[in-house]
Amino acid sequence: MRIRSLPLLAFALAAAACPTEPPPATDDPAPLVFIDPAAPTTVDALVLRIEPAADAGFTPANWVINWQQDGARFSEADGADAVPATATARDEAWSVTLTSTQTGETATSAVAVIGNSAPSMSYANLDPAEPRSDEAITVLVGGWADADQDPADYSYRWLVDGDDVGAPDSDTLSTGWCAAGEQVSVVVTPTDGIDEGEPITAAAVLVANGAPLPPSISILPAEATDADDLVCVVTESFDPDDDPTTVSITWAVAGNAYPLGVPGAIGPTTTTITGDTVPAQDTAATQNWVCTAIANDGSYDSEPSTASVYLSAGPVSDFSLEDVNATSPRFGQAVSPRDYLQKVSGWYFGHAT
Repeated sequence: MRIRSLPLLAFALAAAACPTEPPPATDDPAPLVFIDPAAPTTVDALVLRIEPAADAGFTPANWVINWQQDGARFSEADGADAVPATATARDEAWSVTLTSTQTGETATSAVAVIGNSAPSMSYANLDPAEPRSDEAITVLVGGWADADQDPADYSYRWLVDGDDVGAPDSDTLSTGWCAAGEQVSVVVTPTDGIDEGEPITAAAVLVANGAPLPPSISILPAEATDADDLVCVVTESFDPDDDPTTVSITWAVAGNAYPLGVPGAIGPTTTTITGDTVPAQDTAATQNWVCTAIANDGSYDSEPSTASVYLSAGPVSDFSLEDVNATSPRFGQAVSPRDYLQKVSGWYFGHAT
């Protein structure tokens, strides 16, 4: 009995040494593959992130890395765990694939689309640094940078004493938006038409007193003759600081200052403002008279404003008589008193019975 049992024991030992189940697989399981950040812009590097399967160890050396740009292989990044930002551009679609060197199995990330990058700027300064209220203020900007190479563009929000005054979206604040003693600044925001960058607020400048604007004037009557008095009328005088203004008026005719340059002149006279009137006695037909007005606020003069009028001849008398004076230069001609209006004086003596 003992001798016959030996082969059975040997068979049992041989069966235990050669199991019937296949050995477990030694290949790495496919990992999960991601791109960080998930929503990149043109200033972000694309970084590979791997999460190995939980049921087995992951051996990076057993996997080959390949990147895809708009669906095509980007061989310049083969084997790399990141793609630099300089290699990407807005609206491109990127993915990354890991391929097993043992089984050929692949694992691919979700597609990451490159988004727009907001622009930036480095400075904003106001010019002039010491403005007057009658001067426009301009902001000088610079240092534009945009990873997408978009052209420079900016939006502007003007502040007076810290408040948004609703001025036009422009790099220049025109006159009329601020007055002497107020502080002006501006918030400048870079924009590429898609996104806005970080705004910069220019250092405030203090506005000084400004000169009045040139007054608005006209000459009356507008269709004057040499029989009319000429009056220079100021229709408006504006000061940006609401300072009271005084207006001075001067006249000229044929390029000569009036009255000094006009022999025999008796004027000017005053209707409303000193010297605003030229009496008809000092004029003649076909002359061109010019009025000049300058406003002053006690500190500054405005730029001059001018108005002019051309004098036509006055109406002709409705009667005339033949000159019967044989010694007269006009003997035998028709003569009207109008011909000598304001030119001569005459004495007439008569006798009637």
